This record gives sequence, structure tokens and C-alpha cells, in this order.
Amino acid sequence: KAVGPFHFAALFTMSPLTLVIKEFSKLGFIAFGGPPAHVALMLKRFAEPGSLEWISGDSFASLFALTQCLPGPSSTQLATALGGLQAGLPGAIAAFVCFDLPGFVVLATSGITLRMYKDAEFDEGMMDVLATMQKGLGAASVGLLCHAALTIVKKCAPDPLTKKLALLSAVAATLINSALLFPILLLLGGIATRAAAKPGPSSQGGGTKPADSEAGGDKAALLSKSEKAGAQKGLPKPLGVALFLVWAVLLLVLWAWADLPGAPRMVRLSCAFFRTGSLVWGGGQVVLPMLLRELVYTQSAEHWLTEADFVRGFGLVQAMPGPVFNLSAFLGGVVAGLPGALLAWASLFGPGLLLILAALPFWQEIQASASMATALKGVNASASGLVVAAALILGQSYATSLPEQVIAMLCFSGITFFGVHQALTVLLGALLAVPIFWANETFLFA
Repeated sequence: KAVGPFHFAALFTMSPLTLVIKEFSKLGFIAFGGPPAHVALMLKRFAEPGSLEWISGDSFASLFALTQCLPGPSSTQLATALGGLQAGLPGAIAAFVCFDLPGFVVLATSGITLRMYKDAEFDEGMMDVLATMQKGLGAASVGLLCHAALTIVKKCAPDPLTKKLALLSAVAATLINSALLFPILLLLGGIATRAAAKPGPSSQGGGTKPADSEAGGDKAALLSKSEKAGAQKGLPKPLGVALFLVWAVLLLVLWAWADLPGAPRMVRLSCAFFRTGSLVWGGGQVVLPMLLRELVYTQSAEHWLTEADFVRGFGLVQAMPGPVFNLSAFLGGVVAGLPGALLAWASLFGPGLLLILAALPFWQEIQASASMATALKGVNASASGLVVAAALILGQSYATSLPEQVIAMLCFSGITFFGVHQALTVLLGALLAVPIFWANETFLFA
């Protein structure tokens, strides 16, 4: 009510879009630790009592469940959806860019630099040291991925049925080299837990408990005041349908075009990432085996990347804030410089963003579905098995020698038992490589 020269609050009240940019710009620099940590940060900042309260805790849980049912980077989809609920389509785009931009800049720059200087001549002694540190980086990545596999399996496979689904998924993904296998395994996992669920008025599948427990109540009661205001700025249903059609058309056109004999190289590159982004369920770690098969162990004649390039990028993305999907900027930069980094980044993130924005207008109707929460248990269990398979695949190449195995073990132990930060774990892996390999060559492990 007071108006005066020093009453600045009324003069500088932020618009919803400006607030989205401010909040997700901050999160973009501190979002270490992978999707679970990202979700925890957003829950505390936007949904807990006493926070900004853009959304209620119940609605946050159901929105998170929706992101788990769609292909793509779940934490980025959650950030995009929150931005969209707060400030419409501009807010969704701003949340995505601000949340992912810091990691993208570092990874794209690193990939482009590696491409530029890959064939340059350097001092032989320095190159030997760098090569040894890169081996340590690869071994550290194996340790980090083993930790991620252990964490995800413990969380997503708590009972006998989900443990069997995780084991089946891990064995199948290790033995069969096919990108189409991943959605099939996830679909079968969802069907299995849905079929095994006991029918009843209140299914207790262990999914999104808050949403399921209050599904029969008044939906409007689940929404905070800020969320109601955001929903009014949200996306209309016709736009949601249009975005879904855009995703479907892009997937079909790119897939068909890339298979033509004279398809441009950049089209084939875009198709590899867009196809992966359209078929990956289960979070950022699950994208690793799919990208390995699309870009490194590809059955086509196209040679995109070496295993060493892929592992360098994976080690680097673990030390950066933001989602694992930012790895695409590094890989695209190695393949085709800045245009490749931008194209790969947009192509891998694009499907998930289009689908979450397409589903957002229908979210109010989707969130009350108890059957979806039940099926989600099987999807998550199968996804955890895919992470185990990714750890095995990388371990077969980058934890074969005794020094590499020691580094992987130390990094795994540091992050699992002593709470060492992921970024520090990667750095330690590179630094420990020099003395450990020297000791191996000299006397210790001989």
C-alpha cells in the first residue's frame, strides 16, 4: 500500500516469465547429482510448504510420474513442465534453456576443442600423461555408472517381481544389440506389474502415492494458487495435439530420409539422436547404451565416434550440472563442430520436450490414473536393468587392466561409501591414474 521513493517491491515485481528465467538459471548451475537430485531440488524450491509453491506436493508427484511414462530426460521434462505451468509456452522454453545451458556450453566447447586438436602434434611426454589421465577418466566413469546402477536397482526393484524384471532387462540388453529392444523391455515390464497387481478400489502399487491416494477427490483441491494461475497460461489442448503430430512426423521423416542412399551426413546424425530421444525411457543413464549402439557400435557403415571419445564425454558430463542428455553436445561437437553440437543437442532433447508439452494440457486427466502408477513400477524396474547393462558394456572396455579396475573400485567406493561428490570423483579418477599406472609399470602390480 505504501508508495514512496524507497518502496521498490511494487516497482520491481517480476513477471512469471522473468521468475522462471531467474529460478532455472540458478538451478542450471547447481543441478549436480543426476535426475534424483534434480527432482529433489525442484521439489524443495517449487512444491514444499514455505517455498515458491508453484505447485502442490500431490500435483508435483503426479507430474513426476507423467515424465517417467514418456521417453526423454525426465528431470528436464519436469523443469519444462513447471516453467510451462508458471508462464505458458515461453516459460517452458525458458526453463529448458536455462536449466540445460551451463552444461551444454562446457560440453559443446570440449567436444569442438577435441575435434580441432585431435590430429595436432604435441609433446610426446605430455600426450602420454594425458592418455593415462583419459584412462583414469574412463575407469572413473565405470565406477560412477556402477554406483548409479546400484542406486537405481535398490530403488526400482524392491520386490521379487521387479528384481526378476531388472535381471531380465540387464541380461537381454547385454546380449542383444538392438535399439528397439529397450522400449520392448520397458513395455513388458509395465505389462507384467500391471497384470500382477491385485484389483481393488485403491491399488497400492508403490507408484505415485500422493496422486493415487487422492485420485477420487476434487482435482482442484490438489492445485496451489500459483499452479492455478499457471494453468491458465498453460498450453491449450489443440496445441498439445499439434506438438504430438510434429514429433511423430519428424521421427518418421528423419528415419526414412536417413535410410536413403544419398542422405546428407547431418540428416543421418540428427536421425541417430532423434531416434534415441524418442525411444529412451528410464532417465539419463539409460540413454548411454542406446547412444553407444547408435554412434559407436553401430551396424551401419557410418563411423561416428570411437569408444575413447564416448567415454571422455561421459566422464565430463558426470562432472557437469544438468542432465546426462547434455552428452549429446559433446558427441555432436566431436563429429561436426558447432553445427553438430547444436543439432545433436536439439535432436536428443527434442522428442522428450515435444511429448511433455503435448501431454501437459491433458495432465489433469492423466494424474488420477492408478493403473499408470502400477505399470510404472515395472517400467522403472526394467530401466534399472538397462543401467546395469550399460555398466557392464563400459566395464568390458575401460576396466580391463588392473590399474583401471583399481581406479574404478576407488571411485565407486568414494561416491558410494564416503559421499564424495560426482565432480570430485571424476577429477580424482584422472589424477590417480598417473601414479597408479606408474606403480603398475614399475613394481607394485607387476
